[in-house]
Amino acid sequence: MKITKLLSIAIFALLFISGCSLKNSILTSNQEQILKEQNEQAYEELAQFIYDKNVDNLVLLMDKHTGKRTGGDCSGFVSFLNNTNNQIYFNNDDLNKHFTKGGGKSNAMYNLYKSRGKISFEMPEIGDLIFFANTTRNTKNKKTQIITHVGVIRDIYENGRVSFVHNTRGKNRVDYMNLSKKNTHISGKKIENSYILRCLNKSCLTSNKFVGYGKIR
Repeated sequence: MKITKLLSIAIFALLFISGCSLKNSILTSNQEQILKEQNEQAYEELAQFIYDKNVDNLVLLMDKHTGKRTGGDCSGFVSFLNNTNNQIYFNNDDLNKHFTKGGGKSNAMYNLYKSRGKISFEMPEIGDLIFFANTTRNTKNKKTQIITHVGVIRDIYENGRVSFVHNTRGKNRVDYMNLSKKNTHISGKKIENSYILRCLNKSCLTSNKFVGYGKIR
């Protein structure tokens, strides 16, 4: 996630204050190292604070619009969250460079994250993007992987199960995925893997259409 203006200003102020304190003193190499570590720690703490604040705002916004039609489709919903939350996912100008012929906006998002080494297959965090392939009527039976759907991680559970919010069939809803129970739809009364498209075949479960998490940090 990119550093916000607030973070830049705060770090500048921190370094300025530190610099003023050095003007009238000569520091040993050990003292310089301590000061450097203190500055780095302050930087990391501020970055973490801003990240947590952005994710908190993101979750509140997701919850507020779950069950509604905000965004119109999956990429539209992510774009709405992005544009109303300090461009937490992407800069629109950067995203426009990653469209490919025949590919939609969710595919462009995937391409952007992949180009930055931000696609992961494990250890998601709340707020990360989640990508799926071949989830449309025209692509579901194709052997070639085509990125067609995107959502946002909402919750992470101890057993590897995650929930995510996405826009499907025009409405925002919560669904689930558990890669440790890849071909299981329901276990007891709990949904392990939702159907990401209309069919009763196990290949249509979220775990079998999953192609990666888009890490925002």
